[in-house]
Formats: sequence, C-alpha cells, structure tokens
Amino acid sequence: MPADERGAGLRFHGVSDTGLMRKSNEDAFGVFGAGGVHLGTEGHSGAGADLVAVVSDGVGGHDAGEVASAAVVASLGAGLGQRAAAGAPTGETPAGRADVETLMAGLNAHVRGLSQGQDKRMAATATAAWFSRGRVTVAHAGDSRLYRWRGGRLEALTVDDTEAGRALASGVINEKEARQHKERHVILRAVGMDPKKFASTVAHHPVEDGDVYLLCSDGLTDGLSDTQLERGFEKLVAGDLAAFAEKLVDAGNQSSGKDNITVLLVAVEPGWVAASTRRPSAAPSARPKQSSGDTIMDAFSRSAWPLWGAVALLFLFSLLGGWQDRRARADLSATVMSLQAALAEAEATAQAREGTFGQELQELASEQRGLLSSLFDELEDLRSLAGGTHDSLEDFGRRLGRLESDLADGLEEMAGATRAVAAVRSEQAGSFEALQTQVEAEIEEMNQRFAEVRRLSGAVRALSHALEDSAPEAAPTEVLASADGSLAGDLAVSGEPDPADDTTPEVLATDDADSPQNGNGG
Repeated sequence: MPADERGAGLRFHGVSDTGLMRKSNEDAFGVFGAGGVHLGTEGHSGAGADLVAVVSDGVGGHDAGEVASAAVVASLGAGLGQRAAAGAPTGETPAGRADVETLMAGLNAHVRGLSQGQDKRMAATATAAWFSRGRVTVAHAGDSRLYRWRGGRLEALTVDDTEAGRALASGVINEKEARQHKERHVILRAVGMDPKKFASTVAHHPVEDGDVYLLCSDGLTDGLSDTQLERGFEKLVAGDLAAFAEKLVDAGNQSSGKDNITVLLVAVEPGWVAASTRRPSAAPSARPKQSSGDTIMDAFSRSAWPLWGAVALLFLFSLLGGWQDRRARADLSATVMSLQAALAEAEATAQAREGTFGQELQELASEQRGLLSSLFDELEDLRSLAGGTHDSLEDFGRRLGRLESDLADGLEEMAGATRAVAAVRSEQAGSFEALQTQVEAEIEEMNQRFAEVRRLSGAVRALSHALEDSAPEAAPTEVLASADGSLAGDLAVSGEPDPADDTTPEVLATDDADSPQNGNGG
C-alpha cells in the first residue's frame, strides 16, 4: 500500500507463543475493524479508522481454557466493532462506559453458558482496547495487561485483578514485592465466573500521535518487569513492530518461559488523532416519532412476539409430553384454534380500516395466520411421530420384561450352582477328616516302630558296654556270645590287630567317648 494511503492510521502486529514448558497455547488475540471485521495478525487500520485490539488468556486450572479465550476475543471484537460501526459512544461518556460494561457482563454469561453446555469449567482474562475518535476505551478483567509507550516512558493502563495487583496499584507494595507475592497468580475476576461476583473495569484515555500500545498476557510480564519492558521500548525502531514483538517473546522465554506468551502492538501514526476526530460518526439510531396508526401497528407487532412465544412453548410441551396425554393434545389443538380465531378477528378488524395501515395489518395478519397454520401442521406431524415413539417404547418395555425374566432365571441357575459347590465342599471336608484319621493312625504306627528301633538301639549300647567290660584275653567270639544272640550273626569280627602297625587308624582320631574302638584301646 502506498505511503500516502497508509498514513494517519493505526499499525498493528501480534504474535502468540506456547512458551518453553506448556504443551498447548491457551492464549488468544485478535484485531478488528468497524463492524467486527477481523483484520488479521498484522496490518493497518486506514486513515482515522477505528480499531479494536483484544488479548485473552485461559485461566489456569480450568478446563478448555483455549475455548474460553477464543470466545472472549471473538465476542469482544465483534461487539466493540459493531459499536464502532454504529458510532456508539465510547468510554468517555457515562453512557458509553455503561454500554461496554453491559457488553462485558453479557460476554461473561456467554462463556459461562459455554462452560455449562460442554460440562467443563471455562474462564479467561480479557483486555480490549477500542481506538476511536482520538481516544482509547479499555475493557478489562483478569491479569492480562495494556501498556502505553509515550515520550520515553512506559505506563500500565490496567490493574491486575489479583491481590498483588491491587496492592501495587494502591501503593501498599512495590513492583518487586508484587512479583514475589504468594497470590500474584490468584485471579479475582475473569470472564466466565459467577455473575454475582463478576465485574469489569472500563476506562478511557486520550491518544496522541506516536503512541505505541502493548497488550500482553501474563506469560510476558511473569518474566519481564516493567523496568525491563521500558528499556526494551527504548530500543524500538519506528515502524518495525514485527521484529520488536518477536524480541519481546524471546526475552520472555529467556526470563521465564513457563507460560504462554502473547504480544500485540498497536502504533499510532501521525495524523490519526486528527483524522479520527474529523471522521463523521453515525449517531445512535433514534426511533422516529410515530403516528397513531404506526403506534397501533407497532403494538400489534410487539403483541405477536408473546403470541409466538406461547406457541413455541406449546410446541415444546407437545414435543416432550403431548404424546403421552390425549387430553393435553386436545387442549393444544383448542389453543391453536383459538389463536387462529384471534388472528381472523384481527384480520377482519384490519379489513374494516381504511388506508395503508389497514392493508398492512391485513397482510401481516394473513402472514401470521399462514405461519400458524404451518405450525399446526407440524404439530400434527409431531403427534404422529410421538405415537410411533410410544409404540416403540411399549415394544422396548416388553423386551425389557423378557430380559428381566431371563436374568432372574440366570440368577436362579447361579444359586443352584452355588449350592452344588457348597455340597462338594462339604463332601471334601468329610474326605479330609477321614484322611486325617488315616494319617494319625499311620503316625501312631510309626511311633511304635520308632520305639522298636529305640529298643534295638539300647541293645546295641548294651553290647558296646559288654565289650568294654570283658577281659582283654577273652576272645571276641566269646564276648559276642554273651550278648544278645540275635545280634551275633549280624556283626563281623576282624581278628587281632597287627602289633607291627603303629599307624593310628583314622577312625581312632575321633573324640567320641561312646565309640566302640576307643573303648577297646586299640
């Protein structure tokens, strides 16, 4: 675009970064022109034209933060853009402030409705700057911020809706203490919270040519102090918003990088203030004074809305419960017929009137009558559909009854199987008792055998003592003969030791005093 066409406007550039530690980006931003037209991430507003810049950050700890922030940006951009197109009063007037506050309250209800519709908690910050007629109107809730760079000084135009932010704004603590405050991230206001607790801040400030405005999420200010940001703006090269925005994001990541970072810059070119104030602004549309005929027509049109509301309610009742109650359907038909009669009477009254008003009233009544007739036909179709649904439900009920019966039979079979298992367990218990008795008898028999072995062991010891007590000259066979005769044939006698052999047998090296070899002395 040629320089002469780009002058006296607002230049803008925005960028959003996930950061170094987050997996997703819950920040959102947008720039809009009059009428709510989205202008993209970078560009130019045109000479003296209005511009709306919005930044939003999904509140931490809530679900679907990216949905909430996107809804805030889209809704605020469209709402303020439409007001710009209509020439609505800005925040400079009490009426303008009240209008923007109403817009913010409606946005809060909208996001809260989205949260309930998706069964998720949603909330987001909101910081919007509406540049119009030489001023900027600020709408704010949360801890996203708006700064103004003017004359070598950076000034915050918003106050964080946190305990630390409010204490800093009131002078109770300084910036260093605010950055170290334990509840600096506990947001007191956000879009999507309880309407009873929600409130927004709406303010206005004069704009000067050469101003640069910074809208940002807390991911930037967590890492960079106001002093550091101001030093960065001192190095801002005029016209190079894109490079400066990237430098701010890089600096925020180097200093912290824990959160998403969004930077949106708006630069006021020379001549915009004068051009914007000279631009004709459409005054809010006023309703012209009406004649008596127009007043009657208006009353009839307004009265049609409650009538259509009643018909809509009747339609819903028919949808939800009319097919269950024939009497309710009959009442509905009677009500619709009475409404048709009322419209016919209105049409007859219109025909009795003269002039254009009577003709318009007749056409309106005919149109309403045709629409109501169509609605009546749709209600009839709905009744037929409801009847089929009722038959399907009855069939489903019968199938459910059969399933319940089958389930009862299955439970009875399981109970029989359980009893059978109990009987088997009882039988096994009896078998176990018999086995235990048998084992006890075998143990008794083994005890008896052990006693026999002990008796034989005693006989062996007696034989050993007899060998020790016998005379040296006694022949081994004689000693054995004096012992238990039952053992004589089981013991082998080796004869006399060889006197010439002085080697101590290995078996004699034992210290066992009960050993028969020790008892013989070799």
